[in-house]
Amino acid sequence: RPEPLTLSAVYPQHRQASRPVQAFIEFLRERLESGVELNEPPG
Repeated sequence: RPEPLTLSAVYPQHRQASRPVQAFIEFLRERLESGVELNEPPG
């Protein structure tokens, strides 16, 4: 799936990061995506 431009801009070096860091960024990405959906006002 395509990466959010914001995370790519904030973490341009995350591809060279260590495995734990990549996992943490992936976790943040999941939280952000689900958070945006949950916090979106109805209608």
